Amino acid sequence: MKLSEKLIALRKEKGWSQEDFAEKLDVSRQAISRWENGSALPDAQNLLGISKLFHVSADYLLNDDYEKEAFISTPESEGEETVPVTPQKNRFHRFLIPIAVLLIIALTASVTMIAARIAYGKTSSTPEHTTLNSVKENALAPTCTSEGSYDEVVYCTACGEEVLRTTIRVAKLSHTFSDSVKMNEIAPTCIEKGSYDEVVCCTVCDTELLRTRRSTETVDHQYQNRKCTVCGKAKPSEGLSFMSGGDGTCIVDLGNCTDAEIVIPESSPSGDKVTHIKANAFSGRNQVKSIQIPETVIFVGEGAFEDCKNLETVNLPKGITGICSYTFSGCEKLKEITIPAGVTFIGEEAFAECVSLKSIVIPANVTKIGKYAFRNFSGGKGTIEFEIYSGWEVYYDLEKVGNEVDFTNGSATPFEYLTLRFPECVWKRN
Repeated sequence: MKLSEKLIALRKEKGWSQEDFAEKLDVSRQAISRWENGSALPDAQNLLGISKLFHVSADYLLNDDYEKEAFISTPESEGEETVPVTPQKNRFHRFLIPIAVLLIIALTASVTMIAARIAYGKTSSTPEHTTLNSVKENALAPTCTSEGSYDEVVYCTACGEEVLRTTIRVAKLSHTFSDSVKMNEIAPTCIEKGSYDEVVCCTVCDTELLRTRRSTETVDHQYQNRKCTVCGKAKPSEGLSFMSGGDGTCIVDLGNCTDAEIVIPESSPSGDKVTHIKANAFSGRNQVKSIQIPETVIFVGEGAFEDCKNLETVNLPKGITGICSYTFSGCEKLKEITIPAGVTFIGEEAFAECVSLKSIVIPANVTKIGKYAFRNFSGGKGTIEFEIYSGWEVYYDLEKVGNEVDFTNGSATPFEYLTLRFPECVWKRN
């Protein structure tokens, strides 16, 4: 009978489980299981413990030929029934047990020593390695797009055997910035700004590192015969005088300009926006035939174009709210003009003696017309149309002198009321 079988039999004779057996022997249940399935043997110390626990000899446990064993009498076993021991075998028992125990102890020590030497990579005949400082091998240089690496290797100085090898990673390098270049460039014109992308790349890998959208200022107009070939705008007149208002705006005056076709720019040479035309700015300049006023202008001063005998065309900006007194008085060749919708008043003699005007429309927002505003308008042959006819009354100084005038009366036209019946009166609309 084998040792594993004997252990099972002895345990069952006691009625113990593997846990009971392990607890009494002070080992783990897994150790008992391995002994009983034959995958492991108890060491010398546990063998002695088993012998005492079950009152059997070590010789019985270790010798497979012993199918039956006499119990050893111990203080714990006194009073228990014992199995007789044959005289032939009894004489050897006192020698077999010590010898077996010594053999087991020696075997266990040898196995432990060999295992320790194997674990540390050395035997009694193999000396320890003597190592040098580490060296680098298989180096791969890093770039700005990928990591680098190398093997850190340790060799024995005695036998040259590799003792340790570790792969070390090296971080990527920083990109190297190139000079900026222009991309996606759009050329500016005289009316629109240009633009381009300012791009910086890496000089090594060409990766784009920075992109900034930049704008470029408009370029000068391309004038031919005083007209821009790109945008069609007329060239501003030279010699005009500009007076800064100190707030980014300015007032324009004729100055030394001798042009027959006056073109007022949107801003002065210093960059101030032109918003006002000075009173009497072009008054009496008979050489002036046309005037172009920019939409930046919001006010035209009194008598600004008075007695410009040869003035034929002029535009009034949409932003003005009134036509001051005498603005176009005496402009005998002025053929047509449009009063902007935002105008609320027309001053005294504003269009007096404009004999070439054929017709004019009074916008709905106009609520006041000064004395003689349309005196001799169109030489008495033109027409004046009111967008709102009702509510008009006439005043002489501050006194009301006429009831509401009905322009729908077929016996008189609006023109006759203004030029013939009440030329010296102020017209007001409630």
